[in-house]
Amino acid sequence: MAKRMHAPGMAMMTWIAASFVAVVALVPGTSGAVFAAELTVQLNWVPTAAFAGYYHAKDAGLYEDRDLSVRLLHGGPDVNPIESVVSGRAQIGLTGAKRLLKARAAGQPVRAVAAIFQRSPVVFMSDAAKNLGDPRRFAGRTIRVTPDMVPVLQAVMSRVGVAEGDYRTVSLPSDPGLFDTGVADIWAGHITGLALRLSQMGHRLSYVFPSDYGVQDYGGVIFATEEYLAQNEEAVADFVAASLAGFQTIIENADMAGPLVQLRNPDADVAFQSARMAASVPLIHTGVDRLGGMTLEKWRSILSFEQRVGGLPEDMRAEDAFTLGILRTLGEG
Repeated sequence: MAKRMHAPGMAMMTWIAASFVAVVALVPGTSGAVFAAELTVQLNWVPTAAFAGYYHAKDAGLYEDRDLSVRLLHGGPDVNPIESVVSGRAQIGLTGAKRLLKARAAGQPVRAVAAIFQRSPVVFMSDAAKNLGDPRRFAGRTIRVTPDMVPVLQAVMSRVGVAEGDYRTVSLPSDPGLFDTGVADIWAGHITGLALRLSQMGHRLSYVFPSDYGVQDYGGVIFATEEYLAQNEEAVADFVAASLAGFQTIIENADMAGPLVQLRNPDADVAFQSARMAASVPLIHTGVDRLGGMTLEKWRSILSFEQRVGGLPEDMRAEDAFTLGILRTLGEG
């Protein structure tokens, strides 16, 4: 007599279902859902407020709403986002406009699709009581600079007619405690870093922004390889759209930045990271430029600067370094 076959009992069915869920949960970057595209994004620094828009977009499900699975990889001093993207370890990366131009000059096929920071955070700061808010008054003064900021200082001074021999430079660490020693009259630093620390310590400061004197830059530039862009334009557009939505929320709620950073770095100073975001807002949302926007005029200005001081080839074309196609599909170009 043939054996009678029994259907699996409820307990067995429950165990099978639970096992399947457990296995899926163990697979990195999955929650059981199937997405139209999976993106790894190489950030260009450790957890910081500058990435708060991406953090919010991920945590609030804005990427998932656009059928994207997004993994954010943090960087650091030894991480090259352009190398990560060109090698295929990441599909999208963040860098600065000048670094992207140098990479293209070296033959790397990368192209920018959006820029979060419309203005550079680099600033020349001084005690407000010294009345040094005009770079023409830097003549005869000592200016603290780091090596990477020397070309920026020289360009600003050239724009206002102050010769190199008319001021002195000194290299010092970014130590707020040195500000009152008098070793330098003007300090080059970041509005979101040293300047913010000094302000929180009670210093009243005057600022000179290089961009006010024609020395332009884009920061937080979103880029990919030309090949990836050609084959995955919709996925890149969806990533940019969700990220810009994330930044729009953070711009309106800068105090969200600190807790978002702390989720990625438990040792983060929540109040300081939120303050960094508040200081970043005028650099991201200028009131003139579109959120994430770029212009050919500005790219040409950045390229021209790098051709003069960075040795980039004279036959390089700014229009090859970026595309407005993604932003135009989103109505942001």
